[in-house]
Amino acid sequence: MKYDVFISYSSYDQKVAEGVCAYLEQHHIRCFVAYRDIPKGVVWARAIVEALEESRMMVIVFSENFNRSEQVDREIELASEDHMPILTFRIADDAFRGAKKYYLKNLNWIDAFPQPERCFGELCKNVKQLLGIDEEKETSEPEDAQTLYERGESYYYGEGVTQDYAEAVRWYRKAAELGHAQAQNDLGYCYDNGQGVTKNYAEAVKWYRKAAEQGYYAAQYSLGNCYNNGQGVTQNHAEAVKWFRKAAEQGYDAAQNDLGYSYLYGEGVAQNYAEAVKWFRKAAEQGDADAQYNLGFCYKNGKGVAQNYTEAAKWFRKAAEQGQILAQNNLGYCYNNGQGVTQNYAEAVKWYRKAAEQGYNAAQYNLGCCYKYGEGVTKNLAEAVKWYRKAAEQGDDAAQNSLGYCYINGDGVPQNPTEATKWFRKAAEQGHASAQYNLGYCYNNGQGVTKNHAEAVKWYRKAAEQGDTDALEALKKLGETL
Repeated sequence: MKYDVFISYSSYDQKVAEGVCAYLEQHHIRCFVAYRDIPKGVVWARAIVEALEESRMMVIVFSENFNRSEQVDREIELASEDHMPILTFRIADDAFRGAKKYYLKNLNWIDAFPQPERCFGELCKNVKQLLGIDEEKETSEPEDAQTLYERGESYYYGEGVTQDYAEAVRWYRKAAELGHAQAQNDLGYCYDNGQGVTKNYAEAVKWYRKAAEQGYYAAQYSLGNCYNNGQGVTQNHAEAVKWFRKAAEQGYDAAQNDLGYSYLYGEGVAQNYAEAVKWFRKAAEQGDADAQYNLGFCYKNGKGVAQNYTEAAKWFRKAAEQGQILAQNNLGYCYNNGQGVTQNYAEAVKWYRKAAEQGYNAAQYNLGCCYKYGEGVTKNLAEAVKWYRKAAEQGDDAAQNSLGYCYINGDGVPQNPTEATKWFRKAAEQGHASAQYNLGYCYNNGQGVTKNHAEAVKWYRKAAEQGDTDALEALKKLGETL
């Protein structure tokens, strides 16, 4: 179960509900309370049902406000149907009425008026009894931080116990509060990813920072990522670089790669290709697939090193064999064009396909081209259309243009000028010069759209301004200039 206690209350009594929740959770009783645990945008009714299914018992904060609430009737009904223990915490001397009288009159309650906070201890004691929590056993929990952390690890990975992220969080927190750096980092990770707790980037940053300031490399890297992405803190690339560097200097490959990336694109630090290569190489030599790809990219484009296609292909291969999709696509490109390897269309198709099947749009487009021209595979226009469409639907402008071309000519699909102009337009609006020319052609000839001289000139001109020679010729024929 994710929660020990589902707290049912009227919104008018939220302050008391908050106090009940805080007190129970201080005593290691996991609570669901709607104001905190239902994220914005989530369907309320579904969240309530799911929380009840994940709770062991219900505590009701009862008052006349609760009597008047119709929303809580369904909560009590569902709990009763599931034979869930229900304990009523009466914060006012009001009688049960309506459905509340039906469900609650013969159940246990605690009179907590006029000062509810003075009865939190009695409530906690009764909740533990109903949950079967052995208080004596609780007081004998280990106080050694490493032991606490290891217990959290057992629950996180389900080693020797049923996997339970909420229970893992509980033990991580105990160890973290004693200053255990790995526990602080792992607690931050749980908040970062919503494992066992409601996702909370600010809390993640808090715990990452505690561990990072103790020198724990993984937390330094994670804190750097928070600054890089503006999650839980104001985005600050310079701060990201600071924390990436601390982790990178300890040999952490992911941080070395991200530090290299910062140098490559000048994010948070002055752009320096040689420094980028230095850090990419350190991570790549440790087997980091992203760094291997990035190092290959630098060799391919001569950034920070002399251009060397053979070295590029070498590093692309190392990353591609680990499933890195950018590297798979680039290795396919190397084989397709004979860059750093002997030209081999079949090998190009092999690597394009690996990346395409993982959903990478550029590889889907490239695989479509192989099918269209019969390079490395038997020519198959229907397969070309299939892969162009996958990439086009992800917004790939080259694929959108090629798919439009297939529709205008009836290649692999029934000829459909209207569908062609639709795809040409999508690519043209992204600035694809050939698509702009093709859309201009459609307007000039009334294919798929109403013939429109002004629109034709408009799109021809956009393409011509990018240097498209066909568009320049078309403008001349229409007596137009740039």
